[in-house]
Amino acid sequence: MRTIVVPFEVEECGVEIASITDAIIVDIPSGIYELVFNIIPNGKDKLDVYEFVFVQNDCPKSRIILADELINPPEILLMQAEPAV
Repeated sequence: MRTIVVPFEVEECGVEIASITDAIIVDIPSGIYELVFNIIPNGKDKLDVYEFVFVQNDCPKSRIILADELINPPEILLMQAEPAV
């Protein structure tokens, strides 16, 4: 299992979460959040479950709460990203 928290700002109501094959719209008010991202293993021959939780927080902080053996994060996390287009 892996749990990562990152600051996340919603500028307009709603967020689209998408993969290569699917997309969903999450109806969420504009504001500043901590986005909690969980990867939950779902067995040896099944796909993992991905969970996104938006926690409203005016001072969000990035952190790795739970790291599995597949990641080796640096001490200081890089906090620059570009939106997917």
